[in-house]
Amino acid sequence: MSDGKVFTEETKELLIKTAVEGIKVPFWAKPFLKPALRATLSFIEPKADKVVPDKIDPLINNAITATIEGDYDRASNQAAVALNMVVDIPLVGEVTEHQMFQDAVRLIIRVIQNWIEKKKRNQL
Repeated sequence: MSDGKVFTEETKELLIKTAVEGIKVPFWAKPFLKPALRATLSFIEPKADKVVPDKIDPLINNAITATIEGDYDRASNQAAVALNMVVDIPLVGEVTEHQMFQDAVRLIIRVIQNWIEKKKRNQL
């Protein structure tokens, strides 16, 4: 049974906070940024919940939190576990499948990591 949610309130706030810190908008648009991001998450979440099994939700939240906290290995592992729970590649063992997913997610997370670190350097 679907619960209508994918993200925890904490994860939503963390996503919004990170986006507000990383997105440059004109001064007049700043008051609208948080409400726009909240509205976007509210729009996306029920649609995502229809395709994301509830058992995957905690793994997604953990992966997002770990990425933002800078724990990229934990993030890639959580995302790989989530993917491995819903995707089965025929003729490939579970251990190999997990490693393939983790390597792919690690690449994506490294791109995000580089973007976050670049943003932080530019703010100093």
